[in-house]
Amino acid sequence: MDCRSIRRLIGSEAATERKRSLDGLGRADCAAAKECRSARLTPSYPARIVYRVSATRNAKKRANHHADELAQLEYAHIDSLANIPRGIPNLERQVAESPTLYFQALAIAYLREDFGQDPPGWLIEDQEQAARVLRASRHLLSKMRRLPGTGSDGRVDPDTLVAWVVEVRRLCKKHDRSRIGDELLGQFLSRIRPRDNDSVPSRPVCEVLERTTSADMALGYRIGIRNARDAHFRPDTGEPERHLATKYQDVSKLLQFEYPFVSQVFLELSEEYAHDADWHDAQGAARKRIW
Repeated sequence: MDCRSIRRLIGSEAATERKRSLDGLGRADCAAAKECRSARLTPSYPARIVYRVSATRNAKKRANHHADELAQLEYAHIDSLANIPRGIPNLERQVAESPTLYFQALAIAYLREDFGQDPPGWLIEDQEQAARVLRASRHLLSKMRRLPGTGSDGRVDPDTLVAWVVEVRRLCKKHDRSRIGDELLGQFLSRIRPRDNDSVPSRPVCEVLERTTSADMALGYRIGIRNARDAHFRPDTGEPERHLATKYQDVSKLLQFEYPFVSQVFLELSEEYAHDADWHDAQGAARKRIW
């Protein structure tokens, strides 16, 4: 296996030509301009790039742009696009359909665990391009939210999702990236929240975690949930953490019969927050004694 898929997404010369071709689209596309405004762009934000890719999406039928070209544009400018409302839908769709593409991004972003050498064809000689591709690949791995197996109606086929994860894990094991691969897969799954209840994972996510029973994937899932915690007021006690500990303990009880492994993941998450609550209680008491 080589990195031709990623190299196709990079396509430095072709991407440059596509960028130049966008100059002729003009500013007639109101939807693209509206998206730029909704992103609350700061002076340092590359608004021109956001507008260009947005305009290309909206002009897809007029200009006959293929989904592959849009994915290439999104990959080339993922630093700017990952945090706007529409995100990187074409790129996410391609990766969700290709476990090989996901692994290639992972292989670029993270070294082998045995510190061995990858096949020669994987190396990008140009240092500037290599750094750019490294940043783009890490952005992709951290921002992707579309579950493989998602249909046009938004429903996810659990078997398709499991097959995708199994193939990614096979490639990671073959190329000595099993631990980081499982951890990143866990973080990816943690970003998928059902609409009706953001505490209980969706059934397809539970199926993946339950069938793989990977400790590293469970660790990544817990890390993803903790990292996704919003900004919050910090009182002198551990009450917020105690609330979260209770919430995740309830989720663990809810899943313990149908998904015992997932239940254990949430029980460990509850214990972590309970420990954090005790620590904040002790810190708050110490501050009061000092002040």
